Amino acid sequence: MRYAAAVLVGFCAYIATGDASADEMKRPNVLMIVVDDLNTDLGCYGSKAVISPNIDRLAARGVRFDRAYCQYALCAPSRWSFLSGLRPETTGIYEFKTLLRETRPSVVFLPQLFRQNGYFTAGMGKVFHDERQSDREISWDFYQDGRPADPAEDAALKERYNHPEGNRPFTPFTRLTGPEERTRDGATSRKLADEMTRCARAQKPFFVAAGFHKPHLPWTAPTKYYDLYRDRPIAEPRDPAIEGIPAIALETELVGNPAPPRAEAIGAYYACISFIDAQVGLLLETLDREKLWDNTIVVLFSDHGYHLGDHGGLWAKFTNFDQGVRVPLVIAAPGSAAGRASPRTVELIDVYPTLAALCNLMPPSDLEGASLAPLLKQPDAPWDRPARSMISHHQGAVGKTVTNERYRYTEWDGGKRGAELYDHQTDPTEYRNLADDPRHAATRTEMKRLLFPSG
Repeated sequence: MRYAAAVLVGFCAYIATGDASADEMKRPNVLMIVVDDLNTDLGCYGSKAVISPNIDRLAARGVRFDRAYCQYALCAPSRWSFLSGLRPETTGIYEFKTLLRETRPSVVFLPQLFRQNGYFTAGMGKVFHDERQSDREISWDFYQDGRPADPAEDAALKERYNHPEGNRPFTPFTRLTGPEERTRDGATSRKLADEMTRCARAQKPFFVAAGFHKPHLPWTAPTKYYDLYRDRPIAEPRDPAIEGIPAIALETELVGNPAPPRAEAIGAYYACISFIDAQVGLLLETLDREKLWDNTIVVLFSDHGYHLGDHGGLWAKFTNFDQGVRVPLVIAAPGSAAGRASPRTVELIDVYPTLAALCNLMPPSDLEGASLAPLLKQPDAPWDRPARSMISHHQGAVGKTVTNERYRYTEWDGGKRGAELYDHQTDPTEYRNLADDPRHAATRTEMKRLLFPSG
């Protein structure tokens, strides 16, 4: 079945399970929230350390996907993937410079589909990777991203990227003292709240995308968010011993840089999460005030995960570990289950066909994901799709990985530079590689078949 047809089937299945009135059949608004470098350290995902009441509130209204995965654990390739609905192997983009519009001129990006169908489309912040890549003329009625107005935040960015000694990833963790609305993310939440209000009062359907920069480095946040953790000291994590993991897997984009003090760095990362959570709260409060929940789909996710000194000192992204490719994904839609968790394995390329299905739009026929609409009604519904991700590593090695509800299997250069197999039931944080254990030979064979389904 073609994916476009599958999307329509998913939509019909979704509305057939409820009493769809004429009002319910109206195309809903969409609020899409993309958070940069956010792993699953959130209250709704079980964290006792992170303060995230607004994201937790959103999860209480919808479905939290516990096993959601990006397709590439690096900002630009991941965004080209979920905004086009195509895998990185299809886009051919594994770095920051190439524009997908240049290599595939006819691609229809997710906001472009909504704009073509009469929606007002507004994006701000980091939705596409940057303004140069934003597809502004074709996909958006309004799009804006740029330097922060807060001088301390801007100075921290310059310190990280424009220092005379080169890129300095772990600049001093900065407590901002200026008005919150002058930060990049504070400006994004407020401007897009205004746009949603304007559209609601004009009865204009909208697709609004908020791209929040934090908790991406540098870790700058208003002082009050650092203060949230003043009486909640971060304990130094105790990690298991690494067993049999190939060296090629133990690299990130920051390999070779001096590591920061781990507990202090985790605290700064958490402060930035709480800062972004507050910006999410401003958007949700707009939906409350304008009474938009009955006709608005809200989807929140990250572009990839994030390492915090685990696995012997890995920081940031660019790995195939769960910590690198697993992401938070929360969807609250009219008629969806509320406060439920789905254990099914899903992917970020599923976001595009899901939103198309829920809004009754015909997407391009070449999408490579599947609509999650059935799982929004029944989070534990049958689902036989694994998640596939990849990375093209510093040493030129390509690592391809597949995950189902129990195992992860990875091959580096087709196995020539190593393989990994993890049992999430006994080793949820992936420290013990079972790929060469003869007791798991049958599992490795089956996971290899899932990794290369046409091979």
